[in-house]
Amino acid sequence: MSGAVFLIVWLLGTQTESLPVIRAHYCSTPPVIDGVLEPAWQEADSATGFIQQIPENGRPASEPTTVYLLQDRHNLYIAFRCPVSDFSQVHDRLSDEPDGVRVLIDPFDDNVNAYCFIVGFNGVESDYRITGDGTAYENWDGVWRSAVRRHDWGYGIELAIPFRSLRYPPARTEWGIDFARYLVRRGERSFWSRHEVTGFRVSRMGRLTGIQPAGRGLGLELYPVGLVRHEQLVLSHAVGSDALGAEAGLDLAWAPTPSGNLQFTLLPDFAQIEADPYQVNLSRYELWLAERRPFFVEAVETFGGSAQPVKIFYSRRIGRPLPDGQVVPILAGLKWTDRLGRGQYGLLGALTGELADEPQSFYSVLAARHQILANSELGLLYAGKDNRQFSNHGLALDGIWRYRSLTSRLFLCGAQYGDSLDYAFSLDGSYQSDRLSGELIVRQIQPGFNMNGPGYTTWRGQYGTFYLGPVVYNRGILRYGALQPGVELNREWDYPAQTFDRRIFVNLSAQTLAQHSLTIWTGCGDQWALEHRFSAGYAGIYYASDYTRPFAVSLYSNYETRSANYRRLMIAPVAQLELTLQGRLSDRLSVWYTHSATVEADSLGRVSRQDLTSVLRPGLEYSLSPKASVRLSLETVTAYEPETARQSFRHSLFGLYSWTFAPRSTFYFATNWGFDRGDISAIFVAKVRYLFNI
Repeated sequence: MSGAVFLIVWLLGTQTESLPVIRAHYCSTPPVIDGVLEPAWQEADSATGFIQQIPENGRPASEPTTVYLLQDRHNLYIAFRCPVSDFSQVHDRLSDEPDGVRVLIDPFDDNVNAYCFIVGFNGVESDYRITGDGTAYENWDGVWRSAVRRHDWGYGIELAIPFRSLRYPPARTEWGIDFARYLVRRGERSFWSRHEVTGFRVSRMGRLTGIQPAGRGLGLELYPVGLVRHEQLVLSHAVGSDALGAEAGLDLAWAPTPSGNLQFTLLPDFAQIEADPYQVNLSRYELWLAERRPFFVEAVETFGGSAQPVKIFYSRRIGRPLPDGQVVPILAGLKWTDRLGRGQYGLLGALTGELADEPQSFYSVLAARHQILANSELGLLYAGKDNRQFSNHGLALDGIWRYRSLTSRLFLCGAQYGDSLDYAFSLDGSYQSDRLSGELIVRQIQPGFNMNGPGYTTWRGQYGTFYLGPVVYNRGILRYGALQPGVELNREWDYPAQTFDRRIFVNLSAQTLAQHSLTIWTGCGDQWALEHRFSAGYAGIYYASDYTRPFAVSLYSNYETRSANYRRLMIAPVAQLELTLQGRLSDRLSVWYTHSATVEADSLGRVSRQDLTSVLRPGLEYSLSPKASVRLSLETVTAYEPETARQSFRHSLFGLYSWTFAPRSTFYFATNWGFDRGDISAIFVAKVRYLFNI
């Protein structure tokens, strides 16, 4: 009986360690957000005693920090008093990541998700969403204000965060909260609440009490968008074109409740003037591309994001680019997200127009997640695409269990495509402590499973991998070191019966106290591809120097003794190399140069000039202020084309002026020039996006 009681307590994962508490006192006269800590802050509750998370976990921060917190009916006010013992050690350049502070808020107190607000000593602001109890990060763009002021004793930072910028339960008066301070040159990260050396966790944040937000007004946010676009095309052997056009669109967000949010977009300008960077793809599967469009980025964690083990929803399918470079237009989109109790829910619909062979299509997504125990989750995700040619729908059930250093996940899903119906599942488990790390993944995707309408299904088969090895922290010159030996098994459904790819591998990772990073990997095994069975080995290295120095370098290299090259339909050696040089020429100017190369040998290991794919990416960025910058970059690609069996030369020149003149309100002017075999294309875009908060 006692053993059963112990097991129940262990499964519940109750946390007995006390967490720090700060109270939000009400202020009748709000503080002026200017970086000067006026006497009004002395009436606020304060947080002190910051504790290092790295490098010396558990020890007091090397510089004392005091945080003050106030509230009124509409805003949460936070002030940081950051004493500095030696200003020569403060990293404050606009051209690089600076010293600064962070505010982390978990309004639903779910121990899983949090907002993060960052203010650098140089005045640069940024924000994002933390999900998965600190294991994942998603883009987010909120409305808030800050100011920084240098003083003889150090620097002061003040923030005003409107309650209406956050999603929160209306009846809850306690939130999760934490504060952090970063000292870049020392490689030090300290928090108000104690976090393990293995990483930040939302579930270990402190407590904020006494929260009493007032009404939110209409809760409307309007984003009219105006755009002028000029395109020129000069062809070497034909008549070109010259087109000038103006476009307008509208985004609308309405928060009828503090926890709910409804978004609507009409004729949005989702085109990216800066194209996705060129990548060499030797596999038989398409590349996964990150999402950058604001409508889909908001609350992306509700809809699974990139963390789905089997991706039944891939937002870049909506408004996708076609092989000829045209982009399927999005006519309208609607998205609803809400939090009720310990659950979060989402609904998304989008209508795309007809273009070339792509018919008009309707996309639908439904998501529901419910928190259980301390910070574990159960979830449901549905995604579909319907048009006159086909229908494609998928449904997934998801369970995540977290307990201290252990995380496990079971993901089950079924898919319908036309008349076919099949399933897939994934079982993941990971362990991460200050002495040991390991992971187990088992995955099976059936042959008839297809979610390429609204999702991303490429590989289909059986897959398993396992690694387990020691880790060390703060030993000798090492800040972190890990040795990870493991095995991997893989079988795709078109393999012969009982045929598996088998591989053993060893990964070695290290980071020094001087902030240099090194990763080495190697492995060998048997593989099946292109109707052949073959043995192969690989080895690679990644090195990055101290990024806080005026000059930094990183190097990536990987070599495979034999690999399946689906671009040339052969099994042959492949080598990859990428070198990046970065320099800060002043407080405002940074430059970089990246050269990546892929060498594809033939089946006998011979290499000729046409077997080299080379990509050069030099660039520079000049920061006019913390909210305005100019960026120029060039991409030169020398690549082999299987269709013509020749190398092609393509050049792209990109320029961007960006100015954030108000919260979430931006003006930019961009140009993109392309040069390909004597053809010249030029695009000029001027765009204004302004936020009306009602």
